Amino acid sequence: MTNRHQVNSLYLHYPHCRHLCNYCDFFKSVPADFDQARESFQSKLERHWELQAQWFEKLGYSFAPLETLYFGGGTPSLWDYTGAQWFESFMQGRLTLAKNYEWTMEVNPAAWTEKGLSAWEALGVNRFSMGVQSLDARYLKVLDRVHSLDDVEALLTRMKGKHFSVDLMLGLPFSAEWKRDLKFEIESLIERGAEHFSVYILTVKNNYKHFKELPSDEQIEAEFVLTSDILRAHGFDHYEVSNFAKAGARAKHNIRYWQGKSVAAIGPSAVGYLAPTGHRYKWKGQQDEFEIEELSSEAIELERVYLSLRLDSGLVDFEKGFSPEQKARYQILYQGWLNAGWINLNSDRKDLCLSPAGFLMMDSVIESLMKAELIK
Repeated sequence: MTNRHQVNSLYLHYPHCRHLCNYCDFFKSVPADFDQARESFQSKLERHWELQAQWFEKLGYSFAPLETLYFGGGTPSLWDYTGAQWFESFMQGRLTLAKNYEWTMEVNPAAWTEKGLSAWEALGVNRFSMGVQSLDARYLKVLDRVHSLDDVEALLTRMKGKHFSVDLMLGLPFSAEWKRDLKFEIESLIERGAEHFSVYILTVKNNYKHFKELPSDEQIEAEFVLTSDILRAHGFDHYEVSNFAKAGARAKHNIRYWQGKSVAAIGPSAVGYLAPTGHRYKWKGQQDEFEIEELSSEAIELERVYLSLRLDSGLVDFEKGFSPEQKARYQILYQGWLNAGWINLNSDRKDLCLSPAGFLMMDSVIESLMKAELIK
């Protein structure tokens, strides 16, 4: 079959960690022997690549020079110098980089070496994502993080002048004597050069150790809106539900997911997507096989709506093609959302763009659109 569709983004999942945090539910492991685990992982990547290439050929897909490459985890910064040497060899005959590529590596403040990061930079990594979570030592302890504030300081010093993003966690266990100074944390990170923030709300199971101390939904919403206000006041665009960026610093790789574009994937538990055929696939942990989901045209459209609402651009020309009855139903919904503060007041009325408060109510918005038969 002649290749028709090109793929120019790749996600690689590195599964190993030094420590399992008490809230994390990603696929990961703490190997007893890291050298042996690394060799096994690298062999697995080779098998994944071969199987993926065979499947791509059947579907009519092939790789183009990569515009985005993302190493997620686990803790990819543990892959270190030896990993960079191996991956350089792995790329030969398999991968090339486009002219203006973005290559991101996640870094744990307590799990990196200068030799390792320098090797990856020499190979082509040009952006880092730092798992800071908080600049309050008390919360790092509650989150069971292995890194200290000194570790964060050392990594921030190492990243001076680099392109880097910071992960920040909201909705952390709360008590009367613990008052988090988010403004201080955010502004401190901005001062140290952070050009991008990924802000997540802690999500845990009912048996989580600190479940009873978690804040209410109302407190979490207030914290989220406050975070958005602080970052936007410092020139960051709130361009996606959980992401904020300075001009020119938006995460190109993640945007490809939100725009429904193709992203290949290798590594345990990695998830890929192929457009326009709508094939989603996920590697089965330690098994050398992946499960495939072929989305229907209706599912692809619903996903487009959901992902578009996550972005500041929203649903462009959403009313286009509506019947008079549909337009009337939509205007009633829109006015209600406007009154509730869920609509971005800077957006064009013909587009459906949510405010920071609206981002948190996105599921409710989509449910209302479905009930009004404005989407299927």
